Order: sequence, then structure tokens, then C-alpha cells
Amino acid sequence: MRMAMTLAVAGLLGAATAKADERPAGPPWTAMCQDFEKDQFYLTFFTPECQAEFQAYYDAHTPAETHAWMKGRRECFHEWAHFAWIVMAQHSAKMAELAWRQQIYVADQRLLGGTCDDHDCALAAVRGELERAEAVTAIGDETKARTTAFLDQVELSQKYEPQMTKAYASVNAICLFHLNVECIGALKQAFDWMYPRMYEAPLDPVEHYTFSMLPFYREVFADAKTQVYAARLAAKLMDVVGSGAAPARIEETLYEVGPAVFEGDLDRFWKFMIVYATRGAAWATAYQMVGEDNRPLFAAFMVVSAAMGVIDTHEIEEGRAFSYAPTDGMTCFEPKPYHFWMAGGFAYLLRQKGYSERTAELVARLTGALYEAASTTEGRTPDAVFFVPEFATIVNRERRELTHHFLGAQLGLHPAAPAPLAFDAKLGEFLAASSPLPAMSADEMAAKIQDSLTRWQYWTSLTGWYLRRN
Repeated sequence: MRMAMTLAVAGLLGAATAKADERPAGPPWTAMCQDFEKDQFYLTFFTPECQAEFQAYYDAHTPAETHAWMKGRRECFHEWAHFAWIVMAQHSAKMAELAWRQQIYVADQRLLGGTCDDHDCALAAVRGELERAEAVTAIGDETKARTTAFLDQVELSQKYEPQMTKAYASVNAICLFHLNVECIGALKQAFDWMYPRMYEAPLDPVEHYTFSMLPFYREVFADAKTQVYAARLAAKLMDVVGSGAAPARIEETLYEVGPAVFEGDLDRFWKFMIVYATRGAAWATAYQMVGEDNRPLFAAFMVVSAAMGVIDTHEIEEGRAFSYAPTDGMTCFEPKPYHFWMAGGFAYLLRQKGYSERTAELVARLTGALYEAASTTEGRTPDAVFFVPEFATIVNRERRELTHHFLGAQLGLHPAAPAPLAFDAKLGEFLAASSPLPAMSADEMAAKIQDSLTRWQYWTSLTGWYLRRN
């Protein structure tokens, strides 16, 4: 997850504040939950013509045929290795199968040198790599040096230093606004973890991508025990997903499967999940840091990430979602469960560092909310929500994301005996508590949100998050 915690103001969309739409109906909020933008592929294709060509072929052919076409039209795709995560947002069993095929193909190409031409062969090759983890008893010096050199290069980037300087300067005001002095140290710690770094290299098609959580990358990719656990988890999920066409039914959730596979080692489990949560674009380049000894770990990350979306696409139709802990009502499909896991990991690790439950919960939620409210990494436009109706699609999406940040933090606070996660109920709370922004012109709004505290007050009011009262 590419997080830059900043209250800097990005470029405005210029749309004037409009009259609020009618409040969405109660669960399952079908229109809101499935209302994704039509240009969901915009990060993937070089040209609109390529996108149209892909869509036409996809509509008329099977996932296997479409994937064969994709490999023959490689020049159309800008983010080739990132494609699998983007297409998951379509919430389609057919698209999920295509994304799974692409992810397994990329794993074979990037990690194993492209040993296969067909899907079954690639599945077997990736599984073989996962099984190899059992034989790696320690990450060797050569592999550690390769990983360290790559991460050292990434850490040199200062692209987001102005944003982060402003974010650090805002910590005192934000924490005092929420009446929590202990929050100051904890939020600075979270910012240290999340500090985004831009990796740039003359690679085709990847030119630059944002990394965060570098301390956890360093630790996890040097730990053979984590690799063994992760590979076992990935192999288990491969058994469930199969070819990707019709995943097997699974009664357990990821949080029931994961810690069990990790043999109750919650420290290693949560650090693995935090690195997973950075996924997406960063992983399109991170394979370069992998050596012989930690290659199975990277394969495990790719498999686990893609498998979540494939399984959820099928499970959500029956009101279940595999990629979480046990839930008490979840009818909204969400293609980005990594926000949930990032918040959970932060809450867990802040408690391990001695911060109170109240502070760990607050800061885990704040890091997610501040990202939604202000981050401009990877072309995000966080100002957009201030210039649309109260229940516009992009604002509802913010509320869905906020629900994930809140309930992820809840899980991280009580990892041994978590209460069922009430996604629908929490989303309903945000909807019910939402208040429209003050009526003013677009120019007046643009001036108002230049002030960090005013921006934060407007954003929390609009989304329905009045955490100061909690």
C-alpha cells in the first residue's frame, strides 16, 4: 500500500459542491457496494485503443483465450505485473480467473525465468518453488546482501520528503485534536514505518514505483522461518483456488487459517501481513531484491495476494469474505483488503511496543484515515471528495475504506480472541453520522482546505468519523 501521510493539498478537480444525494438504503447497499468506476483499467493500458481492444476480446472469449491474447499483445499493457490487482476491482468470477492466470504467469516469468507456456505448467512451477522453502534453513549472506542493496537504493529517494515533513509537523495538532498526548510518539512511529520511497529504474515496462514499510521488508525477507510459514499458507490457498475457474468452498477465514499455519507466531504473521499490504505497484519491481534463498517467500506473497481476491469474488455472493477474520455481516465486496490488514498490523505492533490499547487503536485508524484524506502518491486526488455530493461514489468509497481501517485495528488489538467483525453495521454508522460540508463555492472550499485542521474536520465530518468523541 503506497502511503504518504500528508495534509498537503493536491490539484483540485474543480467541481462545485453539489446538493447531497439521497441517503443510501440499508444493507446490502448494492448500488453503493458495486458501483466501481468504469475506467478501472486506466493504470494498465498504454492507449484507449488498447483498452477497447482488450475489452472487446475479453467479452467474447474465455479467460484462457484472453490471457493468450494478452501475452501476444504485450505492448498494450503498461503495468503488466500489476494487472492482477487492478482487475480484481471488477468483482467478476471471469475477471478473477483472468487475474489469477496473470498472477501465476508473472510469478513464473519474474521469479523462475519463464519456464512455462501454459497455466497448468506455471501452477506446478510456482508450487514447486513454494515447496522449496522447507529446505531453506537460513537466508544466506549473498541473498541478504542483494535484498539489502536493493532496499538501500530505494531508501535514498527523497521524492516525498516535503509531504512527510508536513505530515510530521501535523502530528501534535492531530493527536491533541483527538485528546491523546501518547498518540504523538505512536503516530510518529507509524509515519517512520510508512515513509514512502520512490524506486526508479530503466526497466520495461516499470519505470518507478512507491515503496513503504521498508523496515519490515528488511526483516521479513531475511527470515527463513517466516518464509516456511508463508509458503505453507500460499500452498494451502493454491489448493483452494485451483485453476481459478471455480475455487473450492472454504469455511474458514484468512485469520483462522493464517495464524494456525504460522503455528501461533503472531509476530511473524502480522509482519508478513504488513509487507503483503504494501503489494500492488511496489511488487512489480521488488522481485529484483530476491535471491535464491528468499525467492519462495516472494512467490508466497504473490500467491496469497491474488488468491484472496479470487476466493472473495465467489464467497461474497453468499455473504462471506475469506480475506478477513470471522464477520457478522459483510455484503460489500472490497478489492483492497490490504488496508484492513495494514491497520491490524499497526494496532498489534504498537501494543507490542508498549502503547496503550486506546492509543494503538487511535493511531492505527489515523494512519489509514490520513492516507485516505490526504495522500497524493501514485496520482491520487484526495481533494475530490470536497467537491462532490455527500453520497457520491467516491465519498462512499472513502467510507468503505474507513470501515476497513477501523475493523482492522479492532482485530489487531485483540488478536487472540477477536470479536466478529460487523462490516455492514460499521459502514452504516459512518453513513448515518455523515454530515454535509458547509455550502460554499468551489473557490471558497479550495481555500478552506488549505488549512490542515480545517481539512481534517471537514473530512471526518463528511465521512461520519467523529473519533474525538470516542
